[in-house]
Amino acid sequence: MLYRISRVDLENTLSVLAGLAAFGVALFPTGRSGAVTAPQTLLQQTLGEAVVGRVHYVAACLLILALAGLSVCFGLRERTRTDPHGARLSRGFWAGYHWAFSALILLAIAVMVVCALQGVTGTWLFWGETFCVMAFAASWLMKGLELPTLRHRHRPRRGTGTGTASSVPEPRPGTAVPTATPARPL
Repeated sequence: MLYRISRVDLENTLSVLAGLAAFGVALFPTGRSGAVTAPQTLLQQTLGEAVVGRVHYVAACLLILALAGLSVCFGLRERTRTDPHGARLSRGFWAGYHWAFSALILLAIAVMVVCALQGVTGTWLFWGETFCVMAFAASWLMKGLELPTLRHRHRPRRGTGTGTASSVPEPRPGTAVPTATPARPL
């Protein structure tokens, strides 16, 4: 939430909003269902169970909308990036990737709203929220990342003469590799 806090742009604003909303979701529990006999939390006793539940739902809506907005921002950034060095997939692919997850989040929101308006009961809301968070996670994890980069496929090969320690030629198959002897104490 405080990462790059001084930077003023839409992506950072959405990130801070999502972080604050996540605190709201965590700190303000939902209302207790009829079958639950657990005691009220201190916050529910102080502010009232209905108020605390409303704060939870508003914070959850803000969180999920901010996550969808962040995925859109990731797509915009990928679309306009100037250095796709070593990228195996195009900028357009990555923009579409992030936008597809944004669309999935918005679709899940629409399903949750329809279920709420129809009075559907059960765990549908939990699973809808979980789906939204997982869709954002898939977008965020791949933001600026391609798996071949993790597999070191874009490192200079040994023996390429780059002037680094990796420029030592590889030994021929079947030959012994010399090892350094440890220094002797004086």
